[in-house]
Amino acid sequence: MPKKISLVSGGFDPVHEGHISLLQESSRFSDILIVALNSDSWLKRKKGQPFMTFFSRKIVLESIKYVDYVIGFDDSDGSASHAIEKVRDTYPDAIIYFCNGGDRTGENTPETEACRKYDVRMVFNVGGGKIQSSSDMLKKWTRSESKS
Repeated sequence: MPKKISLVSGGFDPVHEGHISLLQESSRFSDILIVALNSDSWLKRKKGQPFMTFFSRKIVLESIKYVDYVIGFDDSDGSASHAIEKVRDTYPDAIIYFCNGGDRTGENTPETEACRKYDVRMVFNVGGGKIQSSSDMLKKWTRSESKS
């Protein structure tokens, strides 16, 4: 019987309870949970600069009991396509699920083509709806710090 692998991608900058829900639920229907973690340069392109370094985010994610492996990636197109390819190459016979949180649908997921190409099943609304946003958390924190 082939291994079942859940793959989750993101910046996790910083990790919040919505991420934990995503990781917990993703781990429930697989043997292995792999987190594809965006590089610092990817986060710089997306939001100016990372709040936490790649190394710090990786250590936090590796300490979460649901997570088996954390791999880094840096796709220039804003997707996790290279991470999907890397996981498929590492586990050629596995059933792989690309798990997406509550803010993603089949229409706004840039990895759709890579999932088709590498025979990866897409799963949506894993962990429930969008619970929180790392970017929103940091904006609120920045505003409160500037008032202090």
